[in-house]
Amino acid sequence: MPTFHPIAWTPDLEVGVPEVDDEHALLVTLYNDVVRATRQGVSRPTRDGIVRSLQAYAVFHMDREEAWMISHAYPDTARHRARHAEFRAAVEALYADAPDDAEHARMAALASFLRAWILDHIRGEDRALFDWIHDGCPNPLACAAE
Repeated sequence: MPTFHPIAWTPDLEVGVPEVDDEHALLVTLYNDVVRATRQGVSRPTRDGIVRSLQAYAVFHMDREEAWMISHAYPDTARHRARHAEFRAAVEALYADAPDDAEHARMAALASFLRAWILDHIRGEDRALFDWIHDGCPNPLACAAE
């Protein structure tokens, strides 16, 4: 039986923008709720609600990040947005209806994907974005507004 591992919020997940760090921390909490619900064997409708909450919040967060990219003229916006689109599609595909006998395997695949994606994306693409904003900030009007 696969093990569902929660994520501990650690300083290496911070990107140095408090509101973004708060949003990332909430994503981690929502992922941990998925893990907890799966481990506890809550009903499928309850678990579906938890997964859909994570999915909706992730989309909200990604939209906000993409606004940051645009307002700061981030040169890697297209690739970063493509990664967000891949996330949306993958979560939808992994969480598509599955027969009851495949439920545990479906949740294991989803949890594994979410864990890896959240950690890799925050430490990789998001860190690069916010490092670039902190270091470069070529858009003086956007920088002055912060």
